[in-house]
Amino acid sequence: MYPAVRELKAEFGRVTFIVADIRVDETIELGRRFNLRAIPHFVMIDANGREHHAVGSMSKEELRRFLVRGMAP
Repeated sequence: MYPAVRELKAEFGRVTFIVADIRVDETIELGRRFNLRAIPHFVMIDANGREHHAVGSMSKEELRRFLVRGMAP
Protein backbone atom coordinates (compact mmCIF):
# COMPACT_ATOMS: atom_id res chain seq x y z
CA MET A 1 0.00 0.00 0.00
CA TYR A 2 2.86 2.40 0.68
CA PRO A 3 3.79 2.78 -3.01
CA ALA A 4 0.19 3.69 -3.90
CA VAL A 5 0.00 6.14 -1.00
CA ARG A 6 3.27 7.78 -2.05
CA GLU A 7 2.07 8.15 -5.63
CA LEU A 8 -1.29 9.58 -4.58
CA LYS A 9 0.42 11.93 -2.15
CA ALA A 10 2.28 13.43 -5.10
CA GLU A 11 -0.92 13.55 -7.17
CA PHE A 12 -3.13 15.14 -4.48
CA GLY A 13 -0.91 17.99 -3.35
CA ARG A 14 -3.63 19.58 -1.23
CA VAL A 15 -4.19 16.43 0.81
CA THR A 16 -2.06 15.77 3.88
CA PHE A 17 -1.18 12.12 4.33
CA ILE A 18 -0.19 10.76 7.71
CA VAL A 19 1.06 7.20 7.69
CA ALA A 20 1.19 5.75 11.16
CA ASP A 21 2.02 2.33 12.50
CA ILE A 22 -0.52 2.02 15.30
CA ARG A 23 1.43 -0.84 16.87
CA VAL A 24 4.14 1.45 18.22
CA ASP A 25 3.94 3.61 21.34
CA GLU A 26 4.34 6.93 19.50
CA THR A 27 1.16 6.49 17.46
CA ILE A 28 -1.03 4.21 19.56
CA GLU A 29 -3.11 7.20 20.72
CA LEU A 30 -3.80 8.06 17.07
CA GLY A 31 -5.21 4.56 16.65
CA ARG A 32 -7.45 5.08 19.65
CA ARG A 33 -8.60 8.51 18.46
CA PHE A 34 -9.85 7.09 15.16
CA ASN A 35 -10.96 3.71 16.56
CA LEU A 36 -8.63 1.81 14.24
CA ARG A 37 -9.14 -1.94 14.50
CA ALA A 38 -7.70 -3.25 11.24
CA ILE A 39 -4.69 -2.61 9.06
CA PRO A 40 -4.74 -0.93 6.66
CA HIS A 41 -7.33 1.59 7.81
CA PHE A 42 -7.70 4.86 5.95
CA VAL A 43 -9.29 7.92 7.50
CA MET A 44 -10.15 10.96 5.40
CA ILE A 45 -11.24 14.10 7.21
CA ASP A 46 -13.13 16.34 4.84
CA ALA A 47 -13.29 20.14 4.83
CA ASN A 48 -16.29 20.00 7.16
CA GLY A 49 -14.45 17.86 9.71
CA ARG A 50 -16.39 14.67 8.91
CA GLU A 51 -14.47 11.41 9.02
CA HIS A 52 -14.65 8.92 6.16
CA HIS A 53 -13.19 5.46 6.84
CA ALA A 54 -12.07 2.69 4.51
CA VAL A 55 -10.72 -0.57 5.87
CA GLY A 56 -8.69 -3.20 4.09
CA SER A 57 -6.32 -3.41 1.22
CA MET A 58 -7.35 -1.62 -1.95
CA SER A 59 -5.90 -0.80 -5.30
CA LYS A 60 -4.46 2.60 -6.10
CA GLU A 61 -7.60 3.37 -8.12
CA GLU A 62 -9.88 2.41 -5.23
CA LEU A 63 -7.87 4.59 -2.87
CA ARG A 64 -8.03 7.46 -5.40
CA ARG A 65 -11.85 7.13 -5.56
CA PHE A 66 -12.02 7.14 -1.75
CA LEU A 67 -10.05 10.39 -1.67
CA VAL A 68 -12.09 12.04 -4.40
CA ARG A 69 -15.38 11.11 -2.67
CA GLY A 70 -14.08 12.57 0.59
CA MET A 71 -13.13 15.83 -1.13
CA ALA A 72 -16.53 16.29 -2.79
CA PRO A 73 -18.54 19.22 -1.38
